[in-house]
Amino acid sequence: SYRVCPQVPPNSDLVRVHNPSVAYQLLFACRTQLDTHLPLFGASFTMIHDFSGNNFIGPIQHLPLALEGLGKRTVYAFLSGGNKLTGSFPESLLGQCDGLHGMIINVSNNRISGRIPFKVGVMCRSLRFLDVSDNLLSGSIPPDLGYWKSLVFLDLSRNRLQGQIPEDISHLNYLKYLSLANNNLTGAIP
Repeated sequence: SYRVCPQVPPNSDLVRVHNPSVAYQLLFACRTQLDTHLPLFGASFTMIHDFSGNNFIGPIQHLPLALEGLGKRTVYAFLSGGNKLTGSFPESLLGQCDGLHGMIINVSNNRISGRIPFKVGVMCRSLRFLDVSDNLLSGSIPPDLGYWKSLVFLDLSRNRLQGQIPEDISHLNYLKYLSLANNNLTGAIP
């Protein structure tokens, strides 16, 4: 028999702007329990570190994960949305992820500032999900974004990004969700 994960009702207390990671947790928990094979995954193991909805402060120093003990079939989720995290774009989260099957990052609703680093697209090609919405990011969207070939979800909304949308964004063949809303972007939509 075929079973699917139940949908979270859109008006539910589980889906709130300030704590979107609850819906992600439900999806991953359901996926793990049912052992279904979602197209996004194909991993034999999912590890979730959820620090969301607290009052954590300061920069994200490093990835709280020892990759040596994990196999290439692991999907890792780092969820820390809805805190008071500061500092620059969390490059440290992306520097180690190529040893993983996939990576999910949600650092939305914080106070992360600065630029999205150039060459970010080549730092973590296994990135599947990135939500850095509702922060203080500035500068332009890096032109090498198209290197994230496995990216399915990208939310850069409610920041201070400016400039043009890179042409390479059209190379993201698996991208299902893109939000660049409420920035100061200009030029043509590719």
